[in-house]
Amino acid sequence: MNIFLLVKPAEIRHSFVCSCREQLIFVRLTQYALLMHNYLRGMRYSLVILFLILGVSLQLSAQLSNVEFKEKNFPGREADFSKAQQAYRTGDFYFLRGPVYFSQALENYLIAQEFNPNNADLNHQIGLCYLQLQVNRLQALPYLERARALNSDLGNDFLYSLAVAYQYNLDFEKAIRVYENYISSLGDNGDKKRINKAEK
Repeated sequence: MNIFLLVKPAEIRHSFVCSCREQLIFVRLTQYALLMHNYLRGMRYSLVILFLILGVSLQLSAQLSNVEFKEKNFPGREADFSKAQQAYRTGDFYFLRGPVYFSQALENYLIAQEFNPNNADLNHQIGLCYLQLQVNRLQALPYLERARALNSDLGNDFLYSLAVAYQYNLDFEKAIRVYENYISSLGDNGDKKRINKAEK
């Protein structure tokens, strides 16, 4: 027995029309709901990404601030501070004696840097030691980059050292850019020997 024979044609048409209207409304509501869901999901992801970026930037700014070698900056770590400060001073002693003593300076600087990795001057001096030593020149770059991140105003000589480190690490685009910054920072009245050395 056929089910359609029990239903009158007007009822079929009416139920079909209602069904189409309901389906159309249902489809429209579903589309609207999906649009809202995608919009809100996009906003949610945007907000999550925004908060992540904000959190990371705040964390990096807190982590990458120059910490001077002063006892007040290390409360509760006085014994470790005195050892690190002594190593830093010994490193300075050897550093100031010239490149022949840079290996001894480097040993002491690395002890001090282990205690306080967020000192720009210390990272700069470690980078200079690595550049001057014939071995491990490639290790200068991370220390010099960290020094620059901690303190962007380390002077013209720092820019030259950073450019040399990029060159040793075969990052020629950055090396050229930093050499150009170095030359422009010397100005028109800059030392011609320094400019010629950087241009080579």
